[in-house]
Amino acid sequence: MKALLLILIIFLQSISNNFAETVVLRGSGNLKQTNADGATEFEFEIDKCNWIIRLLNFPTNNFIQSQIGFFDGKTLGFITYLNTNFISKTTSTEPKTTKKAENIGDVILEEKTVPPEDEFALLAVWLAFASKCYFSENTNSFPYVFGNGNGQLRDIVKYSLKVIKETAPPFLPKEIEFFSDGIDLPITGTSLDERLQPPFDKGFLLARFKSEGFNEFQGHSIPKTFSLDIYLPKSTALHSNEVEVAYSVQADLASFEIAKSTSYENPPRLLGKVYVQDRRFSSATPKVPYVFYFSTNKVAETSNTNLLNVYKEHAESLRAKNTQTLTASGKFPKILILLIVIAAFPLINYVFKRKK
Repeated sequence: MKALLLILIIFLQSISNNFAETVVLRGSGNLKQTNADGATEFEFEIDKCNWIIRLLNFPTNNFIQSQIGFFDGKTLGFITYLNTNFISKTTSTEPKTTKKAENIGDVILEEKTVPPEDEFALLAVWLAFASKCYFSENTNSFPYVFGNGNGQLRDIVKYSLKVIKETAPPFLPKEIEFFSDGIDLPITGTSLDERLQPPFDKGFLLARFKSEGFNEFQGHSIPKTFSLDIYLPKSTALHSNEVEVAYSVQADLASFEIAKSTSYENPPRLLGKVYVQDRRFSSATPKVPYVFYFSTNKVAETSNTNLLNVYKEHAESLRAKNTQTLTASGKFPKILILLIVIAAFPLINYVFKRKK
């Protein structure tokens, strides 16, 4: 009897362990961006259509410690952790850090599947390794990603595409061409009334992604190198094919494995107190484009009671004050202003050239 009981216990433990394990595609490598003196490290974990991408080491931006993008099947998130030691030495507008390991940062949350605007390094890694589910259903259009990050154009602007896929599973893209339709997209707001000057008013090649050196790993064909080039019209152009590279990401894969993991957690836990810009209520009734709040430890579900109370406060503020971007207190925190400036840092040249 004891022997049978022992066998039953072992069997139940094995079932529990199997449920706790997740088979993930895991890899890492290095990428270099325009104007960067050194490389940024990237890491990724992929579980079917869900993914986590981490970016570490930013040679030209001492404010950023790390960035993490994730999609858990419902929520798209983008986390930026700040280098608090560097900030405390260079600015008096932020609170002094008393613990070296303390993290301050921000999180953007959306109900989307594609990485947010402006984040070209994250987008390149996602296209190379985590985009199979998107391109299994969408090969003709792509959401707005090559522009300002105010979130207002994500559901309005679409790029047309030409996609060439690898012929072996998981059928990742080998080459993608993104085309502008010739609309002069606004830096702020959502007006789409103006077109670019001829010859670009009819459209042009806006970006090109390439993956090369595919190798087979346990039934998965994975690229060794990949790149993303973003173009702008030449000021002296006579034809719409006369464009120049405005921003570039070049990357190499260093390691890759397919393994069972008991540490995979998506969404990833928040490493301290972060400021959240929650866009998941943008299609709710009443509609609230942004909900702002502080959070620690983990990303809250939209059904969370405390989060719903914050949403209701924002909705009431919008109704009462007739404005689009209020916080619950009606103020715009200094930390958010700093985070916006930091996030825009790599794109100053890109935006400047586009409006030139």
